[in-house]
Amino acid sequence: MAGEHVRAGGRLVILDQLSMVEAPGRTIGYERATEVSNRLRILARTLTIPVVAVSQVNRPASKGKDHLTINDLRDSGEIENDAAAVLLIDRIEKPPGPHYSGTEPVLYMNIIVGKNRYGPITDPDDPIRLLWWPREARVEDAADCEVCDET
Repeated sequence: MAGEHVRAGGRLVILDQLSMVEAPGRTIGYERATEVSNRLRILARTLTIPVVAVSQVNRPASKGKDHLTINDLRDSGEIENDAAAVLLIDRIEKPPGPHYSGTEPVLYMNIIVGKNRYGPITDPDDPIRLLWWPREARVEDAADCEVCDET
């Protein structure tokens, strides 16, 4: 199916829930994640397009930690090994003061680059800040925001 997508002009494949992909014969979470991760890497290389896979973090990751790390990904070993880059949505925050797009509040999405095979990673204390309008499903660079003057 992804091959048809590329032939039709698609330039990106997004898998919105890695744990929902079936891997016949693999019943243990780590084995399934390993199999799926390997398949996705082969798919990306075969089709020469980026494949983005969304994965959950372990339950303990959301409790009592300052920042997420790659080790917080569920069944992270093979995912980390196969991925060219790992981006972690570390925090969603409300900006200070009243920031709105129409009637909807604007939120900050803090991104940590935990792995980047071809470039730098980010310091968890200095994440990439993006703006997120949940209702519009829109994300953009916080530096370009005209309605988000810091207060």
